[in-house]
Amino acid sequence: MKLTKRAILSVAAVLVFTVAIVAIVAVNTRKNTTDDSWKPASSWVAGVTGAFIPDAEEFSQVTKNEETQVSSTEDDLDKALIKTPVKKSYFADLAMVDVEEVLNVREEPSADSEIVGKMARGDVATVLGFEGEWIKISSGNVNGYIKAEYCKLGDDAEAFAKELNLYFVKSTVSGLRIRETADADGNVLNVMDKDSTLPLDTNAEKIYGWYAVIYKDTTAYVSAEYAQFGIKLNKALTIEEYEAKLAAEAEAKKKKESSNNRRKRGEIAATVDEETLLAALIYCEAGNQSYEGMLAVGAVVCNRIRSGSFPNTLIGVIYQRGQFGPAMTGLLDRRIESGNIPDACFRAAREALSGVDNVGGRLYFHMVRPGDSGLIIGDHVFY
Repeated sequence: MKLTKRAILSVAAVLVFTVAIVAIVAVNTRKNTTDDSWKPASSWVAGVTGAFIPDAEEFSQVTKNEETQVSSTEDDLDKALIKTPVKKSYFADLAMVDVEEVLNVREEPSADSEIVGKMARGDVATVLGFEGEWIKISSGNVNGYIKAEYCKLGDDAEAFAKELNLYFVKSTVSGLRIRETADADGNVLNVMDKDSTLPLDTNAEKIYGWYAVIYKDTTAYVSAEYAQFGIKLNKALTIEEYEAKLAAEAEAKKKKESSNNRRKRGEIAATVDEETLLAALIYCEAGNQSYEGMLAVGAVVCNRIRSGSFPNTLIGVIYQRGQFGPAMTGLLDRRIESGNIPDACFRAAREALSGVDNVGGRLYFHMVRPGDSGLIIGDHVFY
């Protein structure tokens, strides 16, 4: 059948109308659908040309979702930063004293204010605030003010602590081996008792599983598995605490001097009666003193026997005219007759006769008087 031009145009018009109707139905169906599985990723042009052209409405929603997600992520990050504390240096709020002797802690920020405490080199205090050239501090039982020029703060305090060797390593077991190298098979230099400490060598290279320590002025190593790291930080002392410390140090110094003066000299042979004589003299002269004071009296007697300037026998030295009061007054003989001589006096006599000398060879002693110089042990000065 031969189609006329008018027939062809009519068919084309019907086809165009049909396509239009189908397109309108498809759009309405899309708008009304509730099926989430249907989510076109592009316009219909993609199916024709193979090109990707995002659906305008969907692209707009994706952009909004991305912006929301970014905003949410930033908010979460801000919250995380607020909740996560920033790790501060241990010394961030501390002041460390850098003086040769002691630093006065004043009640008020003034050099004329009352002294309420003392701080030594390396002592630390919590910084409460600043007032001009003064730092308000709290340390131990002391609250007050110290001069800022005599302190190190923050990083400087941390470096100063290393300089003073305040970092230490404490053994958590008995027999912790101190090794020459960071090696389980390394040469053992010594061992540490439980809770004993050694300075941490802060200049040594850090080696996993080991602490570098200072042992006899050289670098050594201990296993980190059996040790703990710490910092020795002392605090301020009140005036009462400071005075008590000075008294304790003075007493310790006396004991140390007495200990350092102990020497082993030649033994002096003595009979039982001579030993009893010396013990009785010790009781008469130093029965109310410490053991060191008793031993000192016995040592003086023995030093005289050895000196060559006195009689060379125990009896001769003790009964030499004008030397020992108890021997001159008869008190010594009465004590021997009573037989009441404490064991400590006998022990001091035997130790002195064996050659122990805690007075450094001194030959005389008397009760301490103002201005006396010499070795003071208890109530006696030895010279």
